[in-house]
Amino acid sequence: MPQPQAPDLGRRDFLKTGVGAVAAAPFLLSGYGALMERKRFELEHFDFRLDGLSSALSGLTVVQLTDIHVGPFMPGEELAACVEAVNRLEPDFIALTGDFVASSPSELDPCVEALSRLKARHGIYACLGNHDVYAGIEDEMTRRFAENNIVMLRNAA
Repeated sequence: MPQPQAPDLGRRDFLKTGVGAVAAAPFLLSGYGALMERKRFELEHFDFRLDGLSSALSGLTVVQLTDIHVGPFMPGEELAACVEAVNRLEPDFIALTGDFVASSPSELDPCVEALSRLKARHGIYACLGNHDVYAGIEDEMTRRFAENNIVMLRNAA
């Protein structure tokens, strides 16, 4: 009868390390995204051709800001830098499409403070996102936006 082989400890160490690395990967990637990539906002330019549109609207510019999530990973100061970048574009309209806060009513003040500095020739329009609803700030945000000439579209167009 053949003698049992001694376990290959090098192989076991390799497998333990590999399994540990695979288990840690999602956390490392999330950490990288939360700490590094969040600071890298992008300005993307799109030209849309719309047939049948009045020539008076030719060259109209619309800026959209979405999923701001002011909170632990997006302080008001960083949002203020985004607002300055948007204002430099001198847009005709600005669309703010929800998720203004991450999760708490306490995040409302820095968000409104920064967004109140937005400037657009023909208006700023907003709609709420699910995080805004979860934080319970719908009515207060609508009121505060209205005080700062931002039109909140709630069951409206």
